[in-house]
Amino acid sequence: MRKIFCLAVLAFSLNAEEIFNLSIKDALESEAAKKYILPNVKVEFGSGYDGERIVVGATASRKQKGDMSEKVQKCQTAFLDAVNAFQRRNQREGGTKAVNIVSFLYGKEFSSKTEFQCLYTNKFTVRLRGDIAK
Repeated sequence: MRKIFCLAVLAFSLNAEEIFNLSIKDALESEAAKKYILPNVKVEFGSGYDGERIVVGATASRKQKGDMSEKVQKCQTAFLDAVNAFQRRNQREGGTKAVNIVSFLYGKEFSSKTEFQCLYTNKFTVRLRGDIAK
């Protein structure tokens, strides 16, 4: 019985999930941001923009492999890559900025102007949803 219990605990811990809230500012000021962020395409985090939008509800999801000791770096990289996807989509759609960008995990929106969410399962995942605006 004890062996079954130990195996059950081990199986649960291998599939453990954790969600982190991390600083948008820190990610955008990191060394990696120079590689990902396009300086000519504006991004606005958090909901609230109600101007003209070309695309509503666009999404970007990016993943990074790594272990918990690298969580900040891996989450920032996934975040920056997802923001870059929004910026590139913005250019393709003829917009001037990506707006209303929020974290979106398991169907739940997390809207913040200062933080993003990162999910850890067996990879670090950042999912963003937002709009492309004129």
